[in-house]
Amino acid sequence: MNRERIYIIITLVVTVIISLIGLLLGKSWNIFVYLFIPILLILIFYFLIVSQMINMEKNIFEKMKSISPNFELITGEDFVKRTLTETINEAKDVIFTTGGRAREVDYLNALTQKVLNEDVKYYRVILGDHIRHTFHEHLKELIDRKAPSVYVGYQLEEKYGNILVTNDKVILYLPSPSLGLDMVLKIADPDLAKKYQIYVMQIYAESKKITNSEDLDKLCIHCKG
Repeated sequence: MNRERIYIIITLVVTVIISLIGLLLGKSWNIFVYLFIPILLILIFYFLIVSQMINMEKNIFEKMKSISPNFELITGEDFVKRTLTETINEAKDVIFTTGGRAREVDYLNALTQKVLNEDVKYYRVILGDHIRHTFHEHLKELIDRKAPSVYVGYQLEEKYGNILVTNDKVILYLPSPSLGLDMVLKIADPDLAKKYQIYVMQIYAESKKITNSEDLDKLCIHCKG
């Protein structure tokens, strides 16, 4: 029994309890009908729609997985953070990524240590009109300490989406109803990874290049204020 059906059952039970209390207290049955039945129907309709959307999403990704076992949908904030960190740690010599809202400390630390301690080229295209301070500090340290292997560009438009690409993996950030980072699509495919590397490079080539801390300061919502 899925979660949505449980919610519907709980709603029905609560509705029955409320109606019984109303009868015991001498309230009019008509008032209950007019007030609670429409609300109940709306709730049931909502839960059915949500359930249908979830089932459709599962079916889509099951079909994708049947086409290629390398597709994996990762859900849950902790699992997503772990996946991002593991992907960074497993990267060999290149990391391509887009976006400018990163604030997951473990993920940013993994990126920083990977670039500082290993022979890894790091291409980052910032998307949007600002960055968070934790992300700012991450990029500032890398530009100051290992500039030759760090390539940072800036694009005001956010139409490209958030992407993480290594030698053999692609992670696509998926929109979530919670507005947080709790859903990504992980694809383990070296050939596809090469195509996405070219895609990010094209975005980088068209971006405004950032080569010093002063340029980063102007984008940080904490430092520019």
